[in-house]
Amino acid sequence: MPIKDFQVKINGENVPLLETDLYVKMDKDIDGPDLCEYVVRVEWIKTVPKQEAVW
Repeated sequence: MPIKDFQVKINGENVPLLETDLYVKMDKDIDGPDLCEYVVRVEWIKTVPKQEAVW
């Protein structure tokens, strides 16, 4: 979905991604559907320590 519409849950509350404290440089052309950035939610089903990561 367009980044301007993407929300994340912080402390149980939905917050637009672009209004979070995260450093994202994807706010250019947010009103242009052909030029804006699109993001996809990922559900991590497993995590491992960095030492066990595979590239």
